[in-house]
Amino acid sequence: MFKSRRFKFYSITIILALVCSMGFVLPTPLEAKQIDTSLNTTQAIRKTLPKKDELTEEILNPPVAYRDEADFEFVDQREIINTPTIAPYHSCVSLELVYSNSSSAFVYYGNAFIVSNHTLLTSAHCLYDHEDHGGYVQRVDITFADGTTISSADTNMEVVISQNYVNNNRYEEDLGIIETDLDLSKYGTPLKLGSPSKQGQNVAMMGYTSDLSSAASHVAGRALARSSGWIETLDRSLFVLSLYGVAGQSGSPVLADNKAVGIFNFGLRDPLTMEYIRTGGVPFFSNQLNWLSQNAKYLNDPIYRAYNPNSGEHLYTRSYQELTHIVQAGWKDEGMAWMESADRNGEIVWRLYNPNTGDHHYTVDRHEYGELPKYGWIQEGEIWIAPQSTTAYAQAVYRLYNPNAKTGIHHFTTDINEKNALVQMGWREEGIAFYAL
Repeated sequence: MFKSRRFKFYSITIILALVCSMGFVLPTPLEAKQIDTSLNTTQAIRKTLPKKDELTEEILNPPVAYRDEADFEFVDQREIINTPTIAPYHSCVSLELVYSNSSSAFVYYGNAFIVSNHTLLTSAHCLYDHEDHGGYVQRVDITFADGTTISSADTNMEVVISQNYVNNNRYEEDLGIIETDLDLSKYGTPLKLGSPSKQGQNVAMMGYTSDLSSAASHVAGRALARSSGWIETLDRSLFVLSLYGVAGQSGSPVLADNKAVGIFNFGLRDPLTMEYIRTGGVPFFSNQLNWLSQNAKYLNDPIYRAYNPNSGEHLYTRSYQELTHIVQAGWKDEGMAWMESADRNGEIVWRLYNPNTGDHHYTVDRHEYGELPKYGWIQEGEIWIAPQSTTAYAQAVYRLYNPNAKTGIHHFTTDINEKNALVQMGWREEGIAFYAL
């Protein structure tokens, strides 16, 4: 037995009930406001995948026939990538997923993407099958852009998904982790993670699919395709996309500004015509990022960013508890700014607080940290560890000064375009403050 899809299908009315004010019925009879979408509070289940001598012959040699297809109302504007072995495309991998239920073994296609030297992210439904009662995936074969394939039957591999997804098929928790002892950076550069900024933001999705072919692809029977669109609706647990994708591309990264800001998970049907009219997935906001930080063994911790709409200040912290506290006090959660270094030999970032203005300041300069208290600033200690400039994948964090502001006088960003725009608005560039991942 074989399956052509590794893709979730929902009525457009089902998903939009959760992410906007339009009303309709959810898959389970719950009102949208009653749903706890705090993935960060959900217990995770970690499972070590079985090795070859633990698998049946049917799992080791399953049927291998696939086709990814979907009848969308909107135009297929996917572009075949003819250079899949260069960045950022080589961060994407093709998954072959073998399940078994009481009657037979069966195979799905899926996607994942490299986010650290030992970690990939994908959809939870690529790792646990509800539809055909397959339960946990029995074997995962990962094929990289250069054609190299590794299998959980021969390599140590673990998968992690939320207990709520396993127990209740919670589509807003459709996020999974694959971990392996192998060094994945040999095959592709880890994608940087980020958070979507707003409804209407331009995004792209790239993933392998078997309904397109390409001589440039080293993945047998599957081409790497990229599609572009925008975020139509957005909340803390789901986003709906005006972006073309098909079954088999689940688990692909959704990109904005060259960062993965979410995972591509599902297609939406028109309830009348039953044609596919939109796609969507799980965004990477602070709750998803905290869950990943708690449950991915090899992923660096996120540094969260919050915005005070009253003072104009941005606050940066590695503490999810601090973020939650200030959001309850009226700050706006802006997701992740960057990631800290796991290397304790990196540079300590110190934070200070000015009780007269309510402002915070960040520095790796011990002298500056020691001098500012003379002018009324209060030392708040180590906030996170920044990587050295020579650390692999390190990016510069720029510091800017606003001479006209009383609070929020400094701003920190990795975005060169944002830096340049602020300089044009009158901010003063103060160079590189520190580095981040």
